[in-house]
Amino acid sequence: MAAALEKWFAAHQRDLPWRRRGRSVQNRAYRCLVAEYMLHQTQVRRVLDYFDRFIARFADVQSLAAAPEQEVLALWQGLGYYRRARYLHAAAKIIVGEHGGRVPRQVESLRQLPGIGRYTAGAIASIAFGVKAPIVDGNVQRLLARWFEIGGERSSREVEQEVWRLAEALVAASRDPGAFNQAMMELGSTICLPRGAKCDACPAAKWCRARANGTIERYPPVRERRETPVIHAASVVVQRGERVLLAQRPARGPWAGMWQCPTRESTDRVDAKAISRFVKHEYGLEVVLDEAAGTFTHQTSHRRVEFDVWVARSVKGRARGARWVALPDLEQFPLSNAQKRVLDLAGALPFAEPSGRG
Repeated sequence: MAAALEKWFAAHQRDLPWRRRGRSVQNRAYRCLVAEYMLHQTQVRRVLDYFDRFIARFADVQSLAAAPEQEVLALWQGLGYYRRARYLHAAAKIIVGEHGGRVPRQVESLRQLPGIGRYTAGAIASIAFGVKAPIVDGNVQRLLARWFEIGGERSSREVEQEVWRLAEALVAASRDPGAFNQAMMELGSTICLPRGAKCDACPAAKWCRARANGTIERYPPVRERRETPVIHAASVVVQRGERVLLAQRPARGPWAGMWQCPTRESTDRVDAKAISRFVKHEYGLEVVLDEAAGTFTHQTSHRRVEFDVWVARSVKGRARGARWVALPDLEQFPLSNAQKRVLDLAGALPFAEPSGRG
């Protein structure tokens, strides 16, 4: 089974930039490190827009470790899940400071880096260094659940232990653990889909119990959907001439450390008077608002944010706790996709409407 997957991967793998051979094992390991942070909870097609640009600026772990955090966040903006960028930056510093600038090859050492769990450590160790380390993410768990008809809630301890045991046994039987693990990732992304699995193209079809029994759609069992919390966000585009007011979000929480237009978040929608009072209280500015410039919904993995966008018609006072930023300089500040859309909707900048989560 392992041999069949490796053979299939050699013939059918996608040409992805982080799979291309680096100048050295360490270069390959660094590119793998960056890719795994970017790919966490993000589709490959989204990462393709960012990976080459990131590597062009930070060609090695040393240059990434030496960069200011705001520069790293600015280059990451639009990709979403910004905590990953901070973790990657912190990991680079640890690698330089504690590992002599060399990405560690041992799984346990990799797991000591911020933001790296068992899956990511196994992926880097196997792909970059050929270590026979197992991996299990959502795609791989779906493969294993179907191949071996594993029922039960996927987050249960028993199911988790079983899929990791199987992944470990399979990679132990492989000749090229990096190719085998990537084959499982690739199969989960392109063949063994949640719905409409392409079983005829699967190299493991003859071993798949769910296919043999006609139970593909039952595995893994569908979990109950939890109700998504709704947050109402009123964003005010405050502009003076060719400058716009930006404030930095707290260091913890959604979009931590990113920059935004003055934004009031609450469980209910608020009117112009309430928003004007908010801007006065938080930033020391008296503003008169036009009618809302528009509304939009921004969906993240954990919540739905309903945005109302306002434009300040007149501004009095001296801003505190925020910065006036010249419009041409906005690209230097890390902004979430949602805030790019706020500015675009208000006509402050011709941002293209962003896609995906951010």
